[in-house]
Amino acid sequence: MTDTALDAPAAGEPFHWMVGEESSDPIVAFDGRRVRVDQMETTGHLRRVEQDLRDIRAVGAGFVRYGVNWRRVQPDGPRAFDWGLWDQALHACERAGLEMVVDLLHFGAPDWLGGVSDPALPDAFLRYTEAFLRRYSEPSWFTPVNEPYITAHFSTQLGIWNEAVCDEGAFVRTLAQLCLADLSASAAIRADRRATFVHSEALGLDLPTDASDAAVLRSDRANAFRLLSFDIRYGQEPPDCIQAAVAKLDDRSRSELAALAFRDGVIAGHDYYPVSTPTDGRSYGSLARQFHRRYCVPFMVAETSNLGLDPSEGPAWLEGIYAEGQALRRDGLPFVGICWYSRGDQHDWHTTLTRPVGEVTPVGLFDIDRRPRPAAATFRRLATGRPAVGPAQGDGPLRG
Repeated sequence: MTDTALDAPAAGEPFHWMVGEESSDPIVAFDGRRVRVDQMETTGHLRRVEQDLRDIRAVGAGFVRYGVNWRRVQPDGPRAFDWGLWDQALHACERAGLEMVVDLLHFGAPDWLGGVSDPALPDAFLRYTEAFLRRYSEPSWFTPVNEPYITAHFSTQLGIWNEAVCDEGAFVRTLAQLCLADLSASAAIRADRRATFVHSEALGLDLPTDASDAAVLRSDRANAFRLLSFDIRYGQEPPDCIQAAVAKLDDRSRSELAALAFRDGVIAGHDYYPVSTPTDGRSYGSLARQFHRRYCVPFMVAETSNLGLDPSEGPAWLEGIYAEGQALRRDGLPFVGICWYSRGDQHDWHTTLTRPVGEVTPVGLFDIDRRPRPAAATFRRLATGRPAVGPAQGDGPLRG
């Protein structure tokens, strides 16, 4: 699928406009209970799949980043599959004229696994991926595991999701295991069909809290761990400051990961929001240039929104990201797309899902009642070169 862009840049790479559908489903501890977050249910998406996907197409997106929670496909164990929601979503995408970027794991594992650190996860995930490929021959864009660093960091280093463990060794093992799941699934996909992989991961920069050697080392290690999923996926040697932590992985795990690493057919996805901006004011473009010098692969903003800003500031934020992307392309760098995440408002993300009380996080192109926000009109204008017809905030989808 070919996307259009306003003032198409000169770098020669296609440019892709995407919108994501929020599907996070980790387990969190809240009010003395372990609670399964369920964004697809609480936002009402499962009752409005057709409408929501039509709305995404109406703002000019050619792609939707989309995932049905793995636990919904295999609720009762590793042998049975319920494909109903995938059938519905893929057919709705086809009718809407959208290409789906298939997301197979988005922060949560099925209840019959012991969380994202369960050693059985990579093999179980591979079997799930192979079953998906047997059933669906058309999808050719994939994010097998969304944000493996964030998943491992929040679950086994910060201890706020899933296993709720705070241990650096457990974090490194869990991140390596999630990367093994991602790379093994990718190998199965690549063996089955020609595919493009969007490797979505948080982009940011930790700065030292003071000039001491200890503070500098802490920030260096935090930044190195933040990029470790990319290092593993692309076969890049991690920085010296975390080599001792990575060396604790067993030889078999390191050999498997090294054998599966690849860079062809990939787009490195930068998940970058207003809250991601470094405290020294460094721009996205600066971080992206540094990233490209290290990995030399095409890249895009795979998630962005007004998170951290008022929705009224969404248009200016999107315009700024687009302008920085155009500057990168004019300089010959392969910046290949932007994805607003997500189509609609989310719940509780301003607390990183740790207070699952259904409080709206107002970051959607459309609000929780499906009314377009000002950013929807800006997205459409940039993606298609055509303005929306009617007010930016109204009672229905944009027209034009």
